[in-house]
Amino acid sequence: RPDGCDATFACSDVADGPACLYARPHDLALTDGEGLTARVAEARSLAGRGMLMLDLPQQARRLELDIGHDGPRAIPAEGELVRVRPSRYRVFGID
Repeated sequence: RPDGCDATFACSDVADGPACLYARPHDLALTDGEGLTARVAEARSLAGRGMLMLDLPQQARRLELDIGHDGPRAIPAEGELVRVRPSRYRVFGID
């Protein structure tokens, strides 16, 4: 369970304790269900694709999300709260 988030993510071969979740921008999707809550810091659109830079609570680095051609019709506005769910990811324990 990420800090400050109610969403859970399955992970195997990782001991209990601090860990990092890694996902590529194109492996993240906006969702209405369970996911990470983030605020849109920057939104860009080019050639039918969208790119969001998201601020997550208690995280120093921004999350980059690529909205492909099959994404939602409207790109969320800067400042809007959204929910994000990774479709593919890896979890690495922190020693």
